[in-house]
Formats: sequence, structure tokens, C-alpha cells
Amino acid sequence: MWFVLACGAILVGLDDPDSKSPAAPRATHSVESALVTLIEEASIPARSNGVLDSIPVKAGQLVEPEAPLAQLDEAEATLAVERVTQEVEVARKQAASDVKLRSARRAFDVAKRNLKRAEESNDRRKDSVSEAELDALSFKAFNAELEVEQATNDRAIAETTLQLRQVELRQAELALSLRRIEAPFAGMVVQVHQQAGEWAEAGKPLVRIVRLDRLRVEGFFKSHEVDESLVGRRALLTVDLPGRRGVRFDGGVTFVSPEVNPVNGQVRLWAEVDNPGLKLRPGVRGRLEILEDAPPTQRSE
Repeated sequence: MWFVLACGAILVGLDDPDSKSPAAPRATHSVESALVTLIEEASIPARSNGVLDSIPVKAGQLVEPEAPLAQLDEAEATLAVERVTQEVEVARKQAASDVKLRSARRAFDVAKRNLKRAEESNDRRKDSVSEAELDALSFKAFNAELEVEQATNDRAIAETTLQLRQVELRQAELALSLRRIEAPFAGMVVQVHQQAGEWAEAGKPLVRIVRLDRLRVEGFFKSHEVDESLVGRRALLTVDLPGRRGVRFDGGVTFVSPEVNPVNGQVRLWAEVDNPGLKLRPGVRGRLEILEDAPPTQRSE
């Protein structure tokens, strides 16, 4: 049987089982004054000393990961990279060259052959080569062998020197990269501490950014009501926003503290909610509900 509403535009089927909508998930836990907080925030410091060439961001600006936040003067660091790059090339050529080693080996071969011929001559004709000449030839062969060892050692040192210069190049490139300050995550710039032309000191903050596209909701529940089994459950936050009441944001439970407050017997619980359009702001409070076991959704109402 059908009933027509007074407006004549909506029909409700009381007897048709196919007309029934699926029931919405039921809240199993709730708290009225959950606090919205940040998941990620960072005061980005200068990573080296120097004059600020530029800070290309301003408060309220949205930035993506690795977006430039500040640039320090890099003239000296650039020159250091160029110098060490040339030193690496010199070391590479020295390590690749085997001229001295080949020359030493050739000299050693000649000295050994000369000594051998002298000894064979003496075997064929006694005293054809004097003892003094044999000693001199033997000494030359010995020195030639030492030259081979020295050339081999010099080449090994050249290869080690190349590795050292390559490390120095990486250090110089790192020092250059430290002159550029980038955003560690997507977020909004909320504070700029210094301006172009000022002196930046390593460790002192230049820019503060916060992540707003996903926020944390913190609520407190009686210890006998919640445990770690709630992690992963769908959560629903309802807040009043300027000009809109009862706006809902979907998310999921991410953490249930193992600690119980001995004074009030409560346990801290965290949920994370998506914040499309960045309408939800840290610091507001709202109603947090933990729904029946169901995967989190990615939309807000």
C-alpha cells in the first residue's frame, strides 16, 4: 500500500521490502568533547649559516612535499663543488694511469735479463764478467724490482685518493644542498620567521608548516569501555563550523593508549580524519563516535 505525502512529490512504500535502505552503522562508543589536533607540524630550521637569498612562501600558502621554503646564498658552496669536481677528475686520471707501473716492470725485465746473460757468460767462460760487474747488475735488478713494488703501491694510493676525493665531492654537494630548505610534507605555511637578506643561523627556525589535509581527533574514554581492538574501526567526527552545524568527517581509530589515568580512570584514544577542503581546523571540539566494525571511508558530509 502506498501513501502519497501532501506535497505529492515523495512516495513511501510501507509494504515493499525492496524499498528499505540499508541501516547506517551504529555508534558503539562516543565522547562529546573530542579535540582536533595536528598530526604533523614542523618548524623548519636553517641547516647552515648564511645570508637568506629568498623565502618564496608566505603565511597561509599551501605547499607540496619538497617545495622550496628558503634559499641561502650558495656562491661559496658552488665554488667548492666545482673545485672538488676538478680534483676528482685529476685523481681519476692518476688512478687510471699505469705508465709508471709498466715502465718499472719493463726496467725490471731488462735488468733481470742483463744479470742472467752475465751469469750465463760466466758459466760458459769463467771470469768473463767480473764480480764487481755481477754485483752491479744484481743491484740494478733488485732496485728495478723495488721500483715495480713502489709503482704498484703508488697506483693503489692513487685509487684510494680518488675514493677520498669522491667522498669530498659528496660532502661539498651536501653542503650545497643544505643551502636549499624544502618542505618535508604537504601542508600550509603558518609562520615565516625571517626575511630575505637576513642572516640565518643553523638550527634556528625559518618557516613553520602544518599538515591540514588529515587531522587527529583526541578523546578520553573510561578504561573499561575501550581497548586496542578498536584500532582500525571507523570513526565519525561531528562539529559545528562557521555558518554550518553538524558537519561530519569520516576517519578511523589509530591508537588506544595502554595507560590509564589513575585520577579519573580514563584512557586516551586517537582517531584520524580526512579534511577535504581544509574546512576542519585544529583546536575545535566536536562529538567523536566509534562505529560498528567497518572500514573507514574517504569522504565527509
